[in-house]
Amino acid sequence: MSRFVFFSADEGSIELHIEQALIGSAKTVDDLSKLLIANDVSWNDMLSTSSTIDFCDEEGFEPGEAGYIIEEALAKLV
Repeated sequence: MSRFVFFSADEGSIELHIEQALIGSAKTVDDLSKLLIANDVSWNDMLSTSSTIDFCDEEGFEPGEAGYIIEEALAKLV
């Protein structure tokens, strides 16, 4: 069964929400990847991002950096 998995940016961290519950946050690709794996996130889940990812420079990231971190962490999923 697929779950709703949502990413948002907040003060330099990527927050991971599953079914509207905040699971945790990460600042690096490796830390986000570990969080995804620990919570059995897969490509079968419904993956979505907040507008804070698109405008992550307002949340302490360089422009485009938050999306890059998410993409690279998801690429590590098998």
